[in-house]
Amino acid sequence: MSHQPYRQQLFDGDVMKSELNRRKLLSILSAGGTATILPSCATFSEYHSNTWWIKEGYAPLQEEFDRSNLRVEGEIPKHIHGLYVRNGGNFRGGNAPHYFVGDGMLHGIWFKNGKPMHYRNRWVQTSLVKDGKKMSIDKKDNMSNTSIIAYGGKLLSLMEIGFPYEINSDLSTKGVYRFDNTLEAAMTAHPKVHPTTQNLQFYGMSFFSNPFLHYREANENGEITKRIDIDLPGSSMQHDFQRTENYVIFLDLPIVFSKMKAVMGQFPYSWQGDKYRARLGLFPRTGTASDVRWFDIKTGFCFHTANAFEKKDGTVIVQLSHFKKLWVRSPYDINFPSQLYQYHIHPQKGILSEGPCDDLRVDFGFVDSRFAGIEHQKLFFSTLTPTGSQVTDPVRFSGVVCYNQQGTRLDKFTYPDEFDCGEFTFIPKSHDALEGEGNLIGFVYNRRNDTSTLDFFDAENVSIGPIARVHIGNRVPFGFHGTFVNNAEFL
Repeated sequence: MSHQPYRQQLFDGDVMKSELNRRKLLSILSAGGTATILPSCATFSEYHSNTWWIKEGYAPLQEEFDRSNLRVEGEIPKHIHGLYVRNGGNFRGGNAPHYFVGDGMLHGIWFKNGKPMHYRNRWVQTSLVKDGKKMSIDKKDNMSNTSIIAYGGKLLSLMEIGFPYEINSDLSTKGVYRFDNTLEAAMTAHPKVHPTTQNLQFYGMSFFSNPFLHYREANENGEITKRIDIDLPGSSMQHDFQRTENYVIFLDLPIVFSKMKAVMGQFPYSWQGDKYRARLGLFPRTGTASDVRWFDIKTGFCFHTANAFEKKDGTVIVQLSHFKKLWVRSPYDINFPSQLYQYHIHPQKGILSEGPCDDLRVDFGFVDSRFAGIEHQKLFFSTLTPTGSQVTDPVRFSGVVCYNQQGTRLDKFTYPDEFDCGEFTFIPKSHDALEGEGNLIGFVYNRRNDTSTLDFFDAENVSIGPIARVHIGNRVPFGFHGTFVNNAEFL
């Protein structure tokens, strides 16, 4: 069933009927100095004593390292030529309010014809790290801890509540990046490149008033070429989205920002599955805000999409990792099961079907990057430890799985118990290689000796396990998202 956006004052665990308007709220938030969106560590840590996100493989590094002469097991393919870099939250000091709010730290390894030349980790020198500021409504005051992308000859470190930070080729921080000072909204940590125009597609969310969703496109010269602002019933957490040749797909799901929680110094997002309708939005790229078609879907949540594409009959397929629920009792309870899930949507007929494809716990889905936004035959996910673990337990990634387009398992590898992995990145063997012909790479933590490696898989045969690994010489704390830059200028 399709419907136009509906209005509903829902920002809290209760339906918020506060008379706080935007001006009054901003006045409260800014009183006495810096206005914080998320609370300080001292305040927030009172809510939860099991701070697993600062222990074992999650424990932050306080040092910045430079390491050469890295030990290699196996043989790294010669086409691995460039920089692999991954971002993640790294907490300064001993206390930490939530898994999502550590300061950004980049971990990079430079390769030359399959040989690892150097490892380096660096803090993203945000205003928080460099100037000692706190996270605020000023969009430059963010932790920049979630992802890193290469586009238009630039490396950008991203966190969805603020502006990007531009990163130099040696992983030092150049500064805030605003597309020639024309970016006024926050920028998602998961921008996409359009499959034919090669434009960068992204969006940002506002917290306090409509329009809550701000869609943007930019070209490789750093010029913003499209601005579309879209009203929503509330400021929902929209961590990721998708695109096809002709459509942009938004996920308006029931984890919602609360103004009042932010004012009170609490984690500002909460599950509202019984009050906030879950919807999928189909936006024609050449249209306006009024052309977005919203379709009711089953309640649930998604952090990460894998891909989307159009069939010849016009049906849009969206593939992602789907939670039936999340953060029901507390925003610390993140260890809920998520499965590969597919939506089949027709622009005129609506939702044709939706549902899980498999019962395996997965997240961090992706395809061969050359097939992003178009029809593919293979997709990959990181796997998680089996259901039965408590929702308060740490999230543990245990391996990698390959599916076909329909969601049938093709191949799978699970690490021995003492190893934990994270996100993997696909590197094609060559520009014109067949789909799926290449390698998967990602950091892996060994709990037995408290060190990490960068592991390499043959993407066409993941079940045999890593074909090579680089020993880092220190622990690389679990993080979020990375990229491979196949470009000599980053060597």
